[in-house]
Amino acid sequence: GEDAPPALTVRVCDSITCEMKGSGALTAQLKSILGPDVRVIHAPCVGACDKAPVAVVKQRQIFHADAD
Repeated sequence: GEDAPPALTVRVCDSITCEMKGSGALTAQLKSILGPDVRVIHAPCVGACDKAPVAVVKQRQIFHADAD
């Protein structure tokens, strides 16, 4: 079978607004920084376009997210 995914997943919104605010670069940076123990994936719009880019960790939205 397949390996189980990492225990922690970070979802980065990839709506048009978040893309315009840098979510693509953010996704790449997070994958590089966090390594294989954290899954970083794109997510559909999370409904917080005025706070873009947005990442979601567990159920918590991180507004104006950056790699720091």
